[in-house]
Formats: sequence, C-alpha cells, structure tokens
Amino acid sequence: MAGKILLLGKDENGKAITHEYRKKKSKYTKFGEEPKRYECTKRKCKWKGLDSERGQKRTDPEYLMYESVCPNCGNNEFYGLTE
Repeated sequence: MAGKILLLGKDENGKAITHEYRKKKSKYTKFGEEPKRYECTKRKCKWKGLDSERGQKRTDPEYLMYESVCPNCGNNEFYGLTE
C-alpha cells in the first residue's frame, strides 16, 4: 500500500529527495467491519479476547436474554479489534 510522497528538495546532483508517509492501520474496527477480537472499554481493565471468551450475564429473568460482559471487571461495553 503506497502512502503520500513529500518532495523535500534536491541534492547536489539534482536528484529529488523524497520521504514517503504511510498511513497507520487502525487497531479498532470501523462501522460495518467484523471484529476479530474484543477489548474492554474500561481504562483500568483493557481485557482482550475472543467473542467466545467473554462472559455471559442474564439480563431478563423471565426470558432467556443474555448480554456479554468482561470476565475481569463485569463491564458490558467493548471495542472491536481488527487483529
């Protein structure tokens, strides 16, 4: 993947001096991307793992409804990771 090329000047032989900037790949998923792993949103915890490793907490006693929670701190919000 090519990045942006910046022309810095020319050397004594007239050859162009350039520098290539590469865009950093984000470790977090964008809207519509499928996450491969997850990270807890709490700053002190920052647990990372697969979907199957997240804990389950029952949300409604009448129905079989569950939500995913962090196995370390019990938080129910996660960031999706690309790697």
